[in-house]
Amino acid sequence: MAQKEDKSKYPDIVVEAYYSGYFDVFEQLYGGQGLNFPIRMNHDKILGENKEKWFVSLPKDSYIILEFTDNEIIDAPNQPDIIVVEHGCCDEWAEIYVSNDGKEFSFLGVVNDCGQDKLDLADIGFDKPVRFIKVVGLDVKCASPGFDLVSVHALPGANKRLYVGMDQVEEYFEEEKTDEILILENVYFDTDEDQIQYSGTVDLNKVIEKLIEFPEIKIKVSGHTDNVASAAYNLNLSKRRAKAVKNYLIQNNIDESRIETEGFGLTRPLRTNETEEGRAQNRRVEIRRLN
Repeated sequence: MAQKEDKSKYPDIVVEAYYSGYFDVFEQLYGGQGLNFPIRMNHDKILGENKEKWFVSLPKDSYIILEFTDNEIIDAPNQPDIIVVEHGCCDEWAEIYVSNDGKEFSFLGVVNDCGQDKLDLADIGFDKPVRFIKVVGLDVKCASPGFDLVSVHALPGANKRLYVGMDQVEEYFEEEKTDEILILENVYFDTDEDQIQYSGTVDLNKVIEKLIEFPEIKIKVSGHTDNVASAAYNLNLSKRRAKAVKNYLIQNNIDESRIETEGFGLTRPLRTNETEEGRAQNRRVEIRRLN
């Protein structure tokens, strides 16, 4: 499958942010010690290309944890894998930790704002894909004391895309083997509903065409939700949504034996659940080929 320009090298979600309380002057700016998401600066700005150079300042022992949801960082041979961009050059430093599951973090190295900004996973023998990065501030210099984080992202060659969109549906089914996941981008559901919105049938009909063309292919349909309501309720709802897609495929002459379903509830958000736009994208259905 032809690899298109990769725009997924940046993290997608701020998992956690902590202000250490190192400076009293920052109490109002950061929201106080130990609060959930205490950093009041616009942390969403650091999740993309960030040409405007917005930053989150991390005074000593403050940290931020970022999650990559639609890609992961792998150890590319003979090159650094991760770059950490800081604002300015005042000899400020940060520790960088990496994790596959967001629970166990491994120390990767230190970076500064004056040119030491790239790290190689091979240096610590980290052989799992990186899905989470933790940045811990060390110093308190410059006009905004602390490591002023602008962005973290994968370097070319180290970025592995996990998802493809409907614009690549033909390549997705024509490729003999793929480990990427197809997002049914227009198959959305209203909050608390498992009825497919009418616009979603366009995507599903394209999938049906390819399944008819390639009758040997089997798929797994997975449902996902936003974080409205309890985890248990959302798990059940996600299973119902996956089953709704399966039923639509069966009603359009795709044999039931070719379709498996599963639900993940609210456990795998692609975007923040703090906005309606993010929640809408998290109420999604995906397809993964089984052969």
